[in-house]
Amino acid sequence: MFLLIFLTNLFFYIVCSFFIYLIEKIRMLLLILFSYNYLSIKLFSMLSN
Repeated sequence: MFLLIFLTNLFFYIVCSFFIYLIEKIRMLLLILFSYNYLSIKLFSMLSN
């Protein structure tokens, strides 16, 4: 019984950490993409002027 509780807790912990890791990665990627787009737009507007 105790083992079952321990295993379910471990499983939930692993799943939660994985999701947190995934969210962080996605956020970082979005941030990089956004800043890259922002910089390219700024550069383009500077060049067109």
